[in-house]
Amino acid sequence: MAISRICLLAFASGVGAVHLLPLPPPAALLGGVSVLLLGVAGGWRWYERRGVSGPHMKRAAPLLWLALAAVAGLAYGSARVEARLADALDASNEDKVTRVVLRVAELPRLEPDSRIFVADVLSSIPEGVPGRIQVRWNSGDYAGPYGRRAEQGAASRFPELLPGQVWRMALI
Repeated sequence: MAISRICLLAFASGVGAVHLLPLPPPAALLGGVSVLLLGVAGGWRWYERRGVSGPHMKRAAPLLWLALAAVAGLAYGSARVEARLADALDASNEDKVTRVVLRVAELPRLEPDSRIFVADVLSSIPEGVPGRIQVRWNSGDYAGPYGRRAEQGAASRFPELLPGQVWRMALI
């Protein structure tokens, strides 16, 4: 029972270690190593059941399971990081107006002259917008970050934003 908890810790450590690397290792390579280690562990178990294993094999078996859990965690973390890094704004869409249909995903942050919220993009023209974006919706009299702030009464000019609502917007 203790080895399963330690293996879980090794898996979580492998996932966390990916975030400390400057570039994620190839997930396919780590997946292949995980399958190889799983095959070795399975063969090891087969030898144990036949009674061929000696005391040195019994001591090394937990280390094999720990290595398998750590490499599997690295593979899983790398696959998730690669998927997240691949979901980026296409370079051809930078500083251009993009028409999107989006769904509000989180409660907005309310400021006197703007609303900031996270949204899931349902469709966009042109294509190449990430699946999840942060939107800052400024009021019409927004004077920029160094201008005068609007009065507190100006907050009523924004419609109510709730998670789950679907909006069409033109974004830059």
